[in-house]
Amino acid sequence: MNQTRAQFGLILSALFWGISGILTQIALEDVSTMVLIFFRFFISTVLALLLFKTCKFEKSYLKHGFILASLLMVIYVSSTAGLKYTSASNAGFIIGSNVILVPFINRLFYKSPIQKSVYMKSFVCFIGLALITLKGAKPLNIGDFYCFIDAIAYSLYIIYNSRIDKNLETQKLISIQYGFVAFFSLFYIVSFEGLPLQMSIKGALAISILGVLCTFLAFYMQLKSQQYISAEKASQLLSLIPIFTVLFDMIIMGTLLTSAALIGGLLVMSVSVEIPINKLIIKPNKI
Repeated sequence: MNQTRAQFGLILSALFWGISGILTQIALEDVSTMVLIFFRFFISTVLALLLFKTCKFEKSYLKHGFILASLLMVIYVSSTAGLKYTSASNAGFIIGSNVILVPFINRLFYKSPIQKSVYMKSFVCFIGLALITLKGAKPLNIGDFYCFIDAIAYSLYIIYNSRIDKNLETQKLISIQYGFVAFFSLFYIVSFEGLPLQMSIKGALAISILGVLCTFLAFYMQLKSQQYISAEKASQLLSLIPIFTVLFDMIIMGTLLTSAALIGGLLVMSVSVEIPINKLIIKPNKI
């Protein structure tokens, strides 16, 4: 896999996560948050074991898989808790701030030299996210704090993915990661909730799509792609998620696209997929 394919893989991941919000809302009509997380990662674990046929794991895989799975649990729990107390606009903007956090965390903890252009691109993505998501946002509250925890955890997840030994097999690593998250969530459910006895066809279909596309394929492509691309570039590409969310809202829910969201989307895309802004402007032919 070269860098071009790696970028395309991350764009596909962003695409799948862009539709996950609508599917999650449908699924949560039938099940609790932890039950949804369990089903998503249980489906992913089964698919990984069947397709990758990975049954034996060395200690290094168990270590990395445990760390990544723990970060995923923080990501999912904190984002869900945040959405209980804050608006979707605030949540989308704060969680998307990982595009700014990644280069700073890399610099702070790993002393990684970061070019000024990286900071500039991250800042442009950040402004674009603000234009896309902040539509009449509510004042800051405890929910925004939970969302900020999510942004930090996701930043660490992106950075950790980029720093894993490139010689490790992606299929083994992703399988153990899915398995740990499924186990963590199942342990919580058995201890405090219990599995649901019935589910609607619509909810089961939403959960199935979430498990196959938005979990199994999305995280596999992210982990595989980040072996060939920097954490900073990965965070910029993943900032496309709210753009895909807006597009799916337009197509499925009939939501109207605002001029601010359009400008924000163009800003994010111009940086994320490296389309020079000056090439978006049609220049008259010289006589």
